[in-house]
Amino acid sequence: MLNFALCDDNESILARLSKMLESLFIKYNFDCKVTFTSVDPNSFLAYVINNPVDVIFLDIDLKSNINGLSLAETIRKYNKNIYIIFTTAHLEYGLMAYRYKTFDYLPKPVSVERLEVTISRLLEDIADTPCKYLKLANSNTFLIYDSIYFIKKDGMKLIFQTHEKIYSSYDSFANILPSLPTNFVRCHKSYIVNINNIQILSGDKQTIVSNLAEKIGVTHAFGDLLPEGKVAHLEQLKANFENRVAFVGDGINDTPVLALSDVGIAMGGLGCDAAIETADVVIQTDQPSKVAEAIKIGKQTHRIVWQNISMAFGVKLLVLLLGAGGMATMWEAIFADVGVALLAIFNAMRIQK
Repeated sequence: MLNFALCDDNESILARLSKMLESLFIKYNFDCKVTFTSVDPNSFLAYVINNPVDVIFLDIDLKSNINGLSLAETIRKYNKNIYIIFTTAHLEYGLMAYRYKTFDYLPKPVSVERLEVTISRLLEDIADTPCKYLKLANSNTFLIYDSIYFIKKDGMKLIFQTHEKIYSSYDSFANILPSLPTNFVRCHKSYIVNINNIQILSGDKQTIVSNLAEKIGVTHAFGDLLPEGKVAHLEQLKANFENRVAFVGDGINDTPVLALSDVGIAMGGLGCDAAIETADVVIQTDQPSKVAEAIKIGKQTHRIVWQNISMAFGVKLLVLLLGAGGMATMWEAIFADVGVALLAIFNAMRIQK
């Protein structure tokens, strides 16, 4: 999703521009959103620097000690890839505005037709910028590569987990792999992971952890961590209530994090007793690759449980209706009880395959 931010000294113009943009997003099914509007350039600058923003609309004359041009210059220092579009009644600033790699310059009052042309050009330009954005197949959705945690293959679909929400499209790994940056690694036949979003938390010395991170390409590596240090990192992740955290550990200093995470996974062979007792899942063979297999088994178990519940309720309801109509005998009642239980057991045995 593309995030837009708007800054203008006139609140009515700001509201009108925001409304026009939102209507265009809906009209053409663009996965875009106006996330922030402000009449104060200082608060606008703080928001753009500290939040993911892809496109900004700036008025030049902001009736402040900061004008739109100086604001654009400051923003460009922090974000070299952001799209800047000026909206102003002062046409004489046009040439000056393009010093800051301005994408477009819209004279006020901005018409819907002129804005529509700008947005269409903008999305075409983004689609031709493969180094930063991934366009989902058969849609007007653009994902920033850095925002993608992982990509999962689910039948004919690809599931994209980002820090905002989950997206899906009918596509294949063979089609998207050539366009992905080098920080995307296919770690499993059904998963591609963005290693820039992977963190190493370790109690080992920082030099050892940094050397390991450099070898495997992980950019976020934290060593010399005590248990409370790992807990602090976990709490940062859980501050976003949409995050579900699984933590893998084997040492006694991992025990508090195993307890606090949504799913704690311990190593059964080399792991300490405290970690094994605290964890929700124990990998007996000490192979981290078994974590992916455990997730697969968990999903399959969840699916089969609901299949069995639906089957049991369906059969019992059918026999109950037949019995109320005088059409069910004792044998149907036995099947609804013992027979359904046996069918549920046989269905559950598929997990062992």
